[in-house]
Amino acid sequence: MTSSTFFPWVALSLLIFNTALANSPLPAKSETPYEQATSWPDRIIATATENPAKNISLTWRTNSITDSTYGQIVAANSDARYDIHANTVKAITNTASLKQGRNHQGEFKYPANDKFPDVNYHAITFKNLSPDTLYNYRVSGAEGKWSPWQQIKTTSLQANKDVEFLYFGDAQNGIYSHWPMVLRR
Repeated sequence: MTSSTFFPWVALSLLIFNTALANSPLPAKSETPYEQATSWPDRIIATATENPAKNISLTWRTNSITDSTYGQIVAANSDARYDIHANTVKAITNTASLKQGRNHQGEFKYPANDKFPDVNYHAITFKNLSPDTLYNYRVSGAEGKWSPWQQIKTTSLQANKDVEFLYFGDAQNGIYSHWPMVLRR
């Protein structure tokens, strides 16, 4: 087959293939199984405080039935059982509706969330920590349901020392395909 007869066949094949793709329906985007809160803690967020050399704040979410939660923190060490020497602090809990809300303009509704029950948001601030120290922390949901241990480091007391942190905005695009890979990296 000469190049003059080969290229029209390739072009025609590509046109048929692309037309078939354009007319085929895209697969439906699946719903994430993590939307609805459970008795396990999720959406755990560490937040900067006014004094990050001595304080660390955390927030997390559970279902609305889980109303008594705790946080634990301990200086990182080689012990296998961090919980034995951990400082345990009771969290402050607030219930939030996912269906409706109120702001300075009045009340509003979220019809897309009508199927979701209320959730509890929990907050805690660990205080009087040692500066420039690596800590292990975890938070609880219902009794016996703890998050995995995570690590965080308090900043130095030196005012001119750099602080390193990661900031994640709202991904919006590629939330099911690309965003999980970014987080794992």
